[in-house]
Amino acid sequence: MSRFRPIFLTTVTTFVGLIPIMAEQSTGSQFLKPAVLSLAFGVFFALFVSLLLVPAMYLIGHDWRQWRDARKARRTAASDVPTAIASST
Repeated sequence: MSRFRPIFLTTVTTFVGLIPIMAEQSTGSQFLKPAVLSLAFGVFFALFVSLLLVPAMYLIGHDWRQWRDARKARRTAASDVPTAIASST
């Protein structure tokens, strides 16, 4: 949650700063509009990627590692049982 505020405020200030160029109707600004629109909505999209997708991928990776380690531990424990039974007889 500590990353939310700086990422959100950076996105908002960049997007709001580009609004005057997006709203401009002069002939000279028509050359800049495609680049400004791409930049503004790219920054807005990156907000959701950095706040939702990246943490979700970290959690998925962490859960997968735990599942893999638990599976490996079960296999090791299962392979140790027959040797213990065989040595006791």
